[in-house]
This record gives sequence, structure tokens and C-alpha cells, in this order.
Amino acid sequence: MTNVSKNAFVNEPGVHQFALLTPRYNESDTTSLYSIERYTDDAAFQSHLNTSIVADMFKWINSTNIYQADPTVYQLGPFVEANSTSSSISPSSPYEFTLPELATAEDPFVVVRQVDYAGGAAAANASLPYWRTVVARARDGDDAKIPTGTLAYSVFQSADEAGRVFILAVYADEAAYRQNTAAEGREEGIELSQPLFLKLRGGFLYKAS
Repeated sequence: MTNVSKNAFVNEPGVHQFALLTPRYNESDTTSLYSIERYTDDAAFQSHLNTSIVADMFKWINSTNIYQADPTVYQLGPFVEANSTSSSISPSSPYEFTLPELATAEDPFVVVRQVDYAGGAAAANASLPYWRTVVARARDGDDAKIPTGTLAYSVFQSADEAGRVFILAVYADEAAYRQNTAAEGREEGIELSQPLFLKLRGGFLYKAS
């Protein structure tokens, strides 16, 4: 998969993230591998699957039983506001940002969180102003001249569960995570899953466009 990520970084402009991660703190979990992949659109994803290096990878995977269980795949997409015709998150989206410093971070502190809204899709959409505020504060802090230590922050809606939101955040270190999470506050009417703390082992979380 590291070879796949290297090829994607150099030769596939439609692949924006192909990161390989393992649990950061759970030392007893030595068999779990997480991947974060992001594509311009479905055409870019299909083009990626059709590369020879990916075909070779799947040929190896299918030749032996390497999994303890079938991989779980979450397909995520941007929030689409009621008065918007856009179906993609742009660099100017109020629901995400990425700083170029992420490209050179030695040990980025990666956190994935899942939020389930009891009120379903309507409640998730009603939360948009809250998430815009969270993203703006993670980017700018209370004073735009003082970095928050947040290198990237993205809010996605699950493609399968309309009332489910995923947050992918990358911090300079654990201290920055603790500081920024404390400042987010807490919404009512949600079930917040235990954060997943991950360590980057290969691939990339940032590629200049």
C-alpha cells in the first residue's frame, strides 16, 4: 500500500490523500490498519483502481487470507446546503481547511470522530452553523495571528447515514488537540463516539494542487 500511495502522489493528480495509519495508543492492537483516501470525484477513484500497481496489490490480497475480518469502508461526502448546487468541498469551504505545513509535519496527531444525531438528517443539517464556527476557530483561533496548532480540519457527512457526521482533524501534537477540543464546546442531542487517535505510518495527508 505504501507503493500504491507513492504512485498516487507522483502520477495521480486526482488522488489528494492516501494515508496509512495505525492506532496511536492501543499497543495491544498490532493488526489494525486504517487508510484515509480522498479523490476529486468517482472518475478519479475508478482511474486509481485501474492502475496496474493497484491491480497487483489486489492480486496479492486475493491470493491469500490476510484479513481477520472484511475491511470496513466509510464513504464520506461534503455537506450540501439547501440553497447550494455544489456537491464538493472546495478550498474555500466553511467546513474544512488544510494548511501547507501539514506536508512537512514529522508526526501529525490524527484524530477521527463520529457524531450521530438523534434527529437524523434534519438535525445534522441544522448543525451546520455550529460546524462552521468550529472550523473557523480551529483555523484562526481567537486571534488570527496566533496559530492554533490545527493543521487540517474537515467535517463530512456520511454517504450511508444522513444523520451521521465524521470529523477528520490533524494537529501538530496532542497538546494542540486537547486545547482545541476543549474550545469547541458541546452540542446537545448527539451521540459522540470515542475519538480514534491515529499515527501516520506511510502515504500522505497533503498534496499541493
